[in-house]
Amino acid sequence: MSSVPATRSRVAARGRLLVGGTLVLAVLLRFPMLGAKSFWGDEVSTLFLIRRGFDGLLAGVARLESTPPLYYTLAKLWDAVAGNGEVGLRSLPAALGVGAVAVSYLAARELVSPRAAVMTAALMAVNPMLIWYSGDARSYSLAVLLAAVGLLFFARALNGRPRAVGWWALASSLALATHYFSAFLIAPEACVLLCRSQVPRRAALLAMGTVGATAAALLPLALEQRAFGHADWIARTPLPLRILRAPADLLVGFDAPQVAAVGAVAVALAAAGGWLAWKRVWAPAERRGVALAAAVGAAAVALPAALAAVGVDYFDSRNVIEAIVPLTIAIAAGFAVPRSRGGAAAACALCALSLFVVVATMREPKYHSEDWRAAARALGDDGRSVRVVVVTPGQAGRKPLMVYLGESTRPVFQLRTRVAEIDLVIAPRQGASTPRPRDVHRLESLHLAGFHLAVSRSDTHYAVFRLRARTPRSLSVRSIALALGGLRPAVLLEH
Repeated sequence: MSSVPATRSRVAARGRLLVGGTLVLAVLLRFPMLGAKSFWGDEVSTLFLIRRGFDGLLAGVARLESTPPLYYTLAKLWDAVAGNGEVGLRSLPAALGVGAVAVSYLAARELVSPRAAVMTAALMAVNPMLIWYSGDARSYSLAVLLAAVGLLFFARALNGRPRAVGWWALASSLALATHYFSAFLIAPEACVLLCRSQVPRRAALLAMGTVGATAAALLPLALEQRAFGHADWIARTPLPLRILRAPADLLVGFDAPQVAAVGAVAVALAAAGGWLAWKRVWAPAERRGVALAAAVGAAAVALPAALAAVGVDYFDSRNVIEAIVPLTIAIAAGFAVPRSRGGAAAACALCALSLFVVVATMREPKYHSEDWRAAARALGDDGRSVRVVVVTPGQAGRKPLMVYLGESTRPVFQLRTRVAEIDLVIAPRQGASTPRPRDVHRLESLHLAGFHLAVSRSDTHYAVFRLRARTPRSLSVRSIALALGGLRPAVLLEH
């Protein structure tokens, strides 16, 4: 008889060791590379916001962002401790990303089983999309963490712990204050809590009222942000393509090498896990937990897709990133079926594929991020008092170069000024490894009266050209932008 507790103790110790190793892996995949890439445009928006006072930050979120203010408030507090360089600013989402792995383990343990929890932690630790956003100074890592916390207390409430409903309401309210799309995860959880007899109805109604009050308080901000149209770019890609691409994006990210083939393999492996969960998870409590996780995750994707189909179109893979938590739990339950060699093999294959994507994209700037830091370094500072910097693609490069060139740099649109130097910077278009030759040729062959090509410098990921005049000349900055209109440049003036 004494052998049974001893066996359970060994199993528990092995489980703790595996979870500890998984968390170490999550740290190693997130923290060491925080400074490898330069800031990109949206991260610079976060940087500009946290440099303001709290009043200015909240006003800036309304005008400049399409998400609620909680993450930016935390980032401002974090800035006082870690600073706002690349590593300091990104260390907050990295820490939140590791926390999401730990809490997802607890949620899977509560919903399904310890075996499924260990598998969930492993899949979350190596997920390329989660790793990417753990190194991105934006709200997504916080949204995923709060989604996992909400799911944990949702499961505990269903397992007969009445106080967990209040904690679920708090986590859900904070999730709404981080990302509006958290509502699509919260709504199905709320429906289940209201319908299940294990949850006291009065407590459930009070929890729903708390979350509803948070949503009502955020509604004016959401409407104001919508009026500015910051998220209108999403609808420029056909909706069917975005929906079809979402499963692969959630598994391997946006820009994996050979993205179509890698994404198809990842989806097939995940489908195998789902099939095993459907066919081989027999224990009633575990089966119920798998069904709940799958239903909540599917709703978090299907509801915004349905809204997009009727005209309220903000469906994008990054906006449904919270669905990764419950969907991973459902898939992991299938992989973790005891004595299933196929499940273990599929899990190892998916983890190996994820690690391949992470390693392949870890240092490479072309994956969703241009190397503006290196381009600014190439521009240098030759001591001239005034110069014009023309950057293309302008929308991507304007804000990062303003950071890396210094506080004296500002965008200009309609201005005549006297300058003796014009610097032209071109980076690859997103997803490309080098600038297009015809774009480089167009900048290199730009002729402006009185200016000659003095410097031509290129690296793998950018090209820089410097035009100089013998004496300062009156120049219409707008004329440069018009001359390169097809490249959609941005024009900066550096004093």
